[in-house]
Amino acid sequence: MIKIGINLLLWTNKVEKQHLPLFEQLKTAGFDGLEIPLADYSQKNLGEMVSALQHNQLACTASTMLPAHCNPVSEDPAARERARAKLRADIELAAALGAEKLVGPIHSSHKVFSGTGPSRDELMRCSDFLADSADYAQQHQIELGVEFLNRFECYVLNNCAQTRALLQPINHPSLAIHYDTHHAHIEERDPYQAIIDNAALIKHIHISESHRGTPGLGQVDWQQTFRAIKQINYQGWLTIEAFGTGDASLARAANVWRNCFSSEQEVYSKGMDLIKAYLKDGRTGG
Repeated sequence: MIKIGINLLLWTNKVEKQHLPLFEQLKTAGFDGLEIPLADYSQKNLGEMVSALQHNQLACTASTMLPAHCNPVSEDPAARERARAKLRADIELAAALGAEKLVGPIHSSHKVFSGTGPSRDELMRCSDFLADSADYAQQHQIELGVEFLNRFECYVLNNCAQTRALLQPINHPSLAIHYDTHHAHIEERDPYQAIIDNAALIKHIHISESHRGTPGLGQVDWQQTFRAIKQINYQGWLTIEAFGTGDASLARAANVWRNCFSSEQEVYSKGMDLIKAYLKDGRTGG
């Protein structure tokens, strides 16, 4: 069964008490669940979010990324250990929230570059890190979604084929591909074929526009994307992800210097309309 969600990064990179009214607002808008960006949450924060999720009958996924000092592909063993500890802590946070999945670019540090593509040693370190993390995630009943990023944010994994090549030998039930339409629009020669070819491993999809604003008002080929989604009989989350300038630190991280939407409500209402329309018969053919 397809479930429709939205990442709260549209509003903040740390959900606090003032954001909790959004839970009811988004439930009323028709969402099945929310994607919670993980941060330095206290037990009180977690309890408030869990209560709000339960009160509004919302499911939950979680998202994270690895900062520069927590790089699992680094030559520095201390940096790799910090990455291991960071992701394990995030798995525990996701479990405390009742999340089904923890997704994001967990293969390497965000916006850290070497000046070349990934080396064989880096990929081996990445594989070891993900295998170990998947074991820990499985203990907490969490599935990890490994998100490839575009070349301007990452050099380790940039497309589906690279991600499959890394994950297939690990062959772990708690490891899957997290497919983001924004990154695929930049990196995949044929996003439709990328979804078809990697159907067995794609377990989480972000609905994210080329300009990171309102889905349907940019350049992503939604017809072919949803044609593939239907053809593989995808049965997971379709989660809207958009970014604005409201949170300065988040805007810097996502390179968002202007809002490509008139309001947050436009993003989620038009995004919801787009998803529902394309899932209907007759909208994805040809």
